[in-house]
Amino acid sequence: MFASLGDVVSLMNDYENKNVACAIVDFGNTGLYYDKNKGPNWWQYYFEPLEIGDIDKDRTFEFRDNGRYYEENFSREQFYALIKKYVHIKPELQSKIEQFFQENLAGSYVIGVHYRGTDKVNEASRIKYETVKKAIDEQIHGLKNKYGSNYKVFVATDEGGFLAYMENVFGDKIYAQTIDRSTDGKPIHSNPKGTPYESGEGALLDCILLSKASILIRTSSNLSRWSTYFNPDIPVIELGGRW
Repeated sequence: MFASLGDVVSLMNDYENKNVACAIVDFGNTGLYYDKNKGPNWWQYYFEPLEIGDIDKDRTFEFRDNGRYYEENFSREQFYALIKKYVHIKPELQSKIEQFFQENLAGSYVIGVHYRGTDKVNEASRIKYETVKKAIDEQIHGLKNKYGSNYKVFVATDEGGFLAYMENVFGDKIYAQTIDRSTDGKPIHSNPKGTPYESGEGALLDCILLSKASILIRTSSNLSRWSTYFNPDIPVIELGGRW
């Protein structure tokens, strides 16, 4: 999802700089999140329609796979400005995000944790669970004077074993969405237990909920990188990086 978002934002930047006269985001019946029961163009499952410029005048379209370039060369603030202007999450999903946050996390210091497991070893070194625990412990220790025990840990992960480990270590301080997670090492996005739509919704809500945390502890992943684009002011602790 977030690689595709990178391509969309790069296209919006091209439009802003007048490199293209118009743009329309339509993924048709392709992609990991295409769900025949939801209709074509999975973009509009999660986001408001995006069509800008004089579409009728210019019918020359080109897919622009520039997302990686912009990730490496744009600041968080530049991404945020383009997202705020062009990328609008559906109201019903915004409501789900706000409901989860208010019911589970509001009023506390929130340590957001994203652990990308399964097939990520093809792109980045695998981070030990204990390394993440240590980073969380350090944050908790630093909170004692100001917040005491008024903190919560929101966990986003594709790996069921990691969430189980966190719950075993930190008990009722752990909060997470109730979504499918891998238990066999296979990536959940390419082998979803639920529908393709549900897979995408879970990923997007995790990303936005992480962006609302007080601090973010993350392993290498597009998902939590995008959390920093939705909230460019969030402090971040990076545990490992992409090769």
